[in-house]
Amino acid sequence: GAVELPMMRVEELYFIEAEAVAHTQGVDAGKALLESFMQTYRDAEYKYDAAMAGDNAESQLRNFQLEVLTQMRIEFWGEGNAFQQAKRIQPGVMQNYTGTNAPDDETKVNCYGIKPTWNMVIPISEVQANAALKDTNNPNPTKTVVYPSEENEYAPGDESFLEMPTEEETPAEGEAE
Repeated sequence: GAVELPMMRVEELYFIEAEAVAHTQGVDAGKALLESFMQTYRDAEYKYDAAMAGDNAESQLRNFQLEVLTQMRIEFWGEGNAFQQAKRIQPGVMQNYTGTNAPDDETKVNCYGIKPTWNMVIPISEVQANAALKDTNNPNPTKTVVYPSEENEYAPGDESFLEMPTEEETPAEGEAE
């Protein structure tokens, strides 16, 4: 019969360990693990830039997380392994920038946090039809950013996407949106 086996590359484990150690034992301990892995297996000259670290423990940890994510994106290019980490860390998305080779369309969005389309949203019609979903957290991604984004700038956002839409804001069943 068919069997599903979860597969992880060992490199992913090194990155996860480095970030976990930074959370539990401090950024310096996580940095030592990241540098050891990178210098041993990827780039003998690699050094985590301490100037990027920040001036307090919170910003040091945040910048370290972003560095681990950057290295994961390089290591797992095209594999999708870094996607879940990016959703968790929320580094911001910059898709419309000078020199990009991406097609010109509305999907090129520059936004803080995560891209609105990264979240699975329960359709409004389902929320209206299913009493069990009433008042659940169902972000409305249509209000999160203004499309398309200006080149090299984050789009203005609307924090109201965290709120459930009211009856007046949602079309009745059968109406076009």
